[in-house]
Amino acid sequence: MRQLLVATTKFLTDHSHRHGVIPAEGSPGEAELAEEDRLATEHFENPVRYAQLAPGAALLVAIDHVRALAAVLQPPTGIAVIPTHLRIILDTTARAWWMFDPDIDVDERHRRAVNERLHNLRHGIKVDRAMGNEDTPRAANLADVIAHAKVLGLDVVESTTYRCSKCGAEKRRKVETPYIAPARPDGLSLVAAMAGPDAGPTTALYHLASGSLHGAPYAVLAQLETVGTDKDGLLMAQARGATLLELVTYVGVALNALMAAVNRRLDYMGHADKLWLDWKLHVWRTVRPHLPGRPDDES
Repeated sequence: MRQLLVATTKFLTDHSHRHGVIPAEGSPGEAELAEEDRLATEHFENPVRYAQLAPGAALLVAIDHVRALAAVLQPPTGIAVIPTHLRIILDTTARAWWMFDPDIDVDERHRRAVNERLHNLRHGIKVDRAMGNEDTPRAANLADVIAHAKVLGLDVVESTTYRCSKCGAEKRRKVETPYIAPARPDGLSLVAAMAGPDAGPTTALYHLASGSLHGAPYAVLAQLETVGTDKDGLLMAQARGATLLELVTYVGVALNALMAAVNRRLDYMGHADKLWLDWKLHVWRTVRPHLPGRPDDES
């Protein structure tokens, strides 16, 4: 499984270098680029191109964490670090999978991209302020993206209503991050959608990985084993090694998520050549027996 992770990241990197980031002739991506002038404003000049590049960048992060996951699968392999990588892989691949949805048009992809940019700018501003920088380019960029959406007549949500618990009156308050309705879906919802009808086990792993990332007791305790008692009779524990079943399950879920997202991107960009189709089938047949729910669809 470790060799498959390494080989897959190398294949995807080489494949990306061969095809680049320009959509192929006749692809859905090329057709949508023809709408750039209609959707561009003085505040955001290349929104369609952004909608193609931003989720591709998320996949680069996912590939890097798949590569890191391969690096830690060296005996003795501890269980603690694996869920952390899986959580990031699932988050980034699910977001890209959603952005490259083949069943939406350019306007919906543009709306999603605008929401992604607003979300990312807002969190970037938080980083700036934590570093003591109040007035940064990201704040101006955030205002530009909101202005862009308003010029196009999109439904920009900047405040919501709520009922005052003391006086019973209806009041309004600003949302933390403005968005184009409907709101940006959370990561768990996208992971479940990407996993399909048998999403239960995958979402369970997502919860476990989230708990591990944040140090939640339910996740941390699952990664420990007792090693006797101390002089006072209290149990002593240490991080345990990963079982073979855990390794193949985590690796299978990570690879399945990566391949699902990359598959959508390559179909959209027109880069799904025979080399990709052969590699996809090879990976799928290797990991399928280890996936929770063991789906049967090889498409």
